[in-house]
Amino acid sequence: MKKAALRIWVGIVMFTLSGCVAGTTFEVAKIDPATGLFKARKVLDPKNILVEEKIPVQKYKQAILLLVDGDRSKYQEFWKGSFENMGFFDNVLLVDDFERYLIQKNLATQFDDIKSMMTLNKIQKEIGDFLVAQIDYENESDVKLELKITDPGTGKIVFKAKNIYLFNEYYWTGIDYDGCLFYPVFNEVFKWIKNNSK
Repeated sequence: MKKAALRIWVGIVMFTLSGCVAGTTFEVAKIDPATGLFKARKVLDPKNILVEEKIPVQKYKQAILLLVDGDRSKYQEFWKGSFENMGFFDNVLLVDDFERYLIQKNLATQFDDIKSMMTLNKIQKEIGDFLVAQIDYENESDVKLELKITDPGTGKIVFKAKNIYLFNEYYWTGIDYDGCLFYPVFNEVFKWIKNNSK
């Protein structure tokens, strides 16, 4: 009886501390007009924002290419829809989209491995400035997300953030990957874009 009571008490504490309750997973959301951000259930810890370069982001507005890690590519429409809903980039492109984009510009036969940063550097010289976002998502007991944005013209990482959704958070309260893992990172990307667009 004491052990059961202890488990209930720990559950209540974790619920209170986490601020994350059962919610959506891989559901594309619109920006909340009241805040100008996604409806995240928590704010990303500043120490998890690893790189925030000041760049004239407007010059990259024509496109962002999304590179999704491994088998997590099955969620690529979620990543794409989320970036589209930020409303900044003229084109949010997955790899297939990017290939079609190059075909339309009669450049398809000039490049082979379009995921290579060397190739992307050459493509940028042909089509103009764009950014590349690499999304690494690891779903184990603790769920991890890392998102980095690179300028292929220089090879420099201009934005990088990570987030972790601890097993102890969602074990007691239910899973909300979107509100607790993804949207906090997306919001920091969006704030970085807006701050560099001024």
